[in-house]
Amino acid sequence: MTIIVRRLASAATLACSIAVLLHALAGVPIIGAQLPTISGGTHVRVHTQQRSDVLEGTLVSQTADSIGVVRGDRLQMIPSVSVVAMDVGSGRSHARGAVHGMKMGTLIAGGTSAVLFGVSYASYDGPKHLADLAWVTSVFAFSGTVYGAIIGGAIGSETWVSAYPRRVAFAVQPRVNGASGLGVSFEF
Repeated sequence: MTIIVRRLASAATLACSIAVLLHALAGVPIIGAQLPTISGGTHVRVHTQQRSDVLEGTLVSQTADSIGVVRGDRLQMIPSVSVVAMDVGSGRSHARGAVHGMKMGTLIAGGTSAVLFGVSYASYDGPKHLADLAWVTSVFAFSGTVYGAIIGGAIGSETWVSAYPRRVAFAVQPRVNGASGLGVSFEF
């Protein structure tokens, strides 16, 4: 019994030592950092420890220990200690969306036509003219540019500004069986 207790105590001491060392290396204070105050109704993206995806929605409430984000018709309360990073939307630009759509349309249509027509060109038994392949590929790339600009301009593009940069975060949470778990989350 004493061997098990000593091993558990040494494991807990090691875990705490690693936590303090990682905090010291990252330059992050041991006490959780305070989230910046953001006005309600702002479009935000929240990166948390528990989820691998990003919570994107409208900020509706913010207290010292939690923030409320509306996604669709659901309100999600997120504890402040679990927030790793937060970005604020600076608005949607249709011109920037058109430029992004032009780039994507050119790459997709031009690349796809180059592969498809390149394979059929290589397997063609008749006389081969490389200029024909280049002409067909450039026509498809240009059409992809036009359609990409139309679609991208209609949809638009949103730019995000970091309101709370990524940080090292630690969490001690109770487990189902009554034990405690130590979680470490950090990104560069």
